[in-house]
Amino acid sequence: MSLTNELNDHELGEATIFKSRIRLPDIQPLSFLQQEGRFYDYFEANRLCFLCGSCGSPSLERRRTLVMLLSMFLSILVTILRILPAMALGPGKDYLQAFSWAFGEYKCLRPEICDDVDARVYIGLATMVVEGRHGGATLRNTISWSDPSCSEALASFGAGHYCQICHEASVVSAALALLAVFGGLACMRLELQRIRRKNDHNCAKTTAVMGAGLAALISTIAMSVFHGICVHQFPRISANGAFQLDTELGSGAGIAWSTAALSIWILVLQLALPTPEARWKTYGEVSEDPAEGAWPSLARWRVGRSSIVPEVSGDNAEASAQAGRRQDGSERQDGNERQDGNERQDGNE
Repeated sequence: MSLTNELNDHELGEATIFKSRIRLPDIQPLSFLQQEGRFYDYFEANRLCFLCGSCGSPSLERRRTLVMLLSMFLSILVTILRILPAMALGPGKDYLQAFSWAFGEYKCLRPEICDDVDARVYIGLATMVVEGRHGGATLRNTISWSDPSCSEALASFGAGHYCQICHEASVVSAALALLAVFGGLACMRLELQRIRRKNDHNCAKTTAVMGAGLAALISTIAMSVFHGICVHQFPRISANGAFQLDTELGSGAGIAWSTAALSIWILVLQLALPTPEARWKTYGEVSEDPAEGAWPSLARWRVGRSSIVPEVSGDNAEASAQAGRRQDGSERQDGNERQDGNERQDGNE
């Protein structure tokens, strides 16, 4: 991988559209995708990849480097933002309070029972922190969803059975959140690769577009699962009616939702920049091929679109010719017989 190559491959015909001396890695396409075979047919040269590769505005070709660097900047930002809510998985109380997935307050409804004690609740994927204030003292209690004592600790709130429910929801949500982080790291490689026209191709663009879309979907599902199964189902009134719980999205949840929105912008940027015509155009003239000779030819796709007559060769061609000759002979014989019959009929009359 060379770090000193110039980005001088942004040329269409004789006009130089963009030149830059930015020192960026020259990431080559996967070699098995550049060879004739099943991988090439399944992942590079098919109608879906042709359609995805052709989508976009050719005018953005002049700003290819800018578009891809902007997409990569957003990917880096999204990756950092995805890590912050994941910090709520840790045992530290400060991290959970800073990046909680839900925040709530228990208000005292019956002073004769709760003695005017108000409590704040910070709900994370792995734990829940209850911070109470009574007089001038502040008491904190950290409750882990997987801890056997969780049910007993939440029994007074009438939520003891929710420990197992929230634990199962947190496992699913945490796995999805971490999957989105690793998926974002993989997409950054494709963004670096697509900066250079000679390295851009249909599979890279399709994978980047699908990766951004899946990342947005995964983040949304992770939040929906945890909030729908655990937070929204949590009892709002304690068992003895002494406390009322009001919940809202925590900072970690807000950050997670923002990553889903940013992933949509990444998808749009990836989709807006088409791949070179030589990678997908199966009709008409191709303006140029920035990686001439590096990829299999699309000639068979062009023949398939321009001709409606099936090709025949070898024995099949000879058999077709013989069949044609026999048919012509039969037609001539039938014509001669009809003509003789007509002449005999005229003579009889």
